Amino acid sequence: MTIKSIEITDNDWKLNKTSFGHISLLVGISGAGKTKTTEIINKIYKAATSGAHHAAGCSWRIFFQIDRHEYYWEGSVAKIEATTDPNIIYQTKNYDRIVFKYEKILLDNITIIDRDYETGEFKYNNKTLPQLKWTESALSLLEDEAALAPLMYSLKHIIVVNNEFNWSYLDDISQYNLDNIRTIDDLRESLNMPLLVKSFILKTKFEKIFKEVEMTFYDTFPFIEKIDIIKFAKDIFFPNKPASCAIIAKEKGMKKNEWFFGNLLSTGMLKTLKILLELALAPKGTLILIDEFENSLGINCLPQIADSVNLRQRDLQFILTSHHPYVINNIDWRNWKLVTRRGNTVTIHNTSDIPALNTASTIERFELLINAPQYEKGIE
Repeated sequence: MTIKSIEITDNDWKLNKTSFGHISLLVGISGAGKTKTTEIINKIYKAATSGAHHAAGCSWRIFFQIDRHEYYWEGSVAKIEATTDPNIIYQTKNYDRIVFKYEKILLDNITIIDRDYETGEFKYNNKTLPQLKWTESALSLLEDEAALAPLMYSLKHIIVVNNEFNWSYLDDISQYNLDNIRTIDDLRESLNMPLLVKSFILKTKFEKIFKEVEMTFYDTFPFIEKIDIIKFAKDIFFPNKPASCAIIAKEKGMKKNEWFFGNLLSTGMLKTLKILLELALAPKGTLILIDEFENSLGINCLPQIADSVNLRQRDLQFILTSHHPYVINNIDWRNWKLVTRRGNTVTIHNTSDIPALNTASTIERFELLINAPQYEKGIE
């Protein structure tokens, strides 16, 4: 899946229609709207897959490319007053309800979903459907339909890389059937499996791919002798208790069996490992959102991570934000997107439209970017 263009409002905030390529690096002054843009895309994805309450006050128009087909999804989510309608089940403590007020989905310019809360109509392929939960998206309600399945599948595979660092240990992995994974595609498409469990399977069943992750990690942190992911009985006196899973590591110079748990790794090391594993495990067509790319990463981490992103741009889509000159200079300048804001309205510009950048060297382009009038007047 590739998001070709997107236009969003979130209550009083608006993002003008913006196009995206395989890599889009959002740049601009602080407060222009870079983080807000990634957050609102995440909100809409959660609304599609997990319910309207994730995107209260939002409306959107999005064009997707999936294989050789184009999807258009337009929607709006809003709060309504308390009601006795049994199809509206989500409520806040204020007894408001949050529902999909409107949805329209087109496949190759043919309308397949037309849904309107005000009229009560819900049509699929021009056939009226019975009343269904307005708190859930049409995509969620009809995800098994052949025309909608590719779009829902793609939305479920969006990956948001954040600064969560408690992912390196899981107390109980008994609910995950590791024996069902036979191919790397099986593993990559295991939506409900935590990253740590998927990484353990990667290590045990697909050693070559895991070794590539290891080598990149060791190149970044040469003082680490070994990184490993293990499954173990938490209580040696009760071996039948559910197994735990954890990252362990060993630094050079430590004794043979002197390992430590992954939670003792630095935040930069954990984030680097997390990104490398996410990239290795992402199925083709996945959209990956990374806000503040350089957060918690030292200068020694950035080259390998930037290179890893560039290597997978052909089969994944990335929407990134960054202020760091190293990150910006190591993403092709034609993939930079300059974010500006006027009041509550955000516009994302193609930097290829800034004439001065078309003639500069790589080093000069960053300097010209931050000195460009469009950048300096990022907020009006």
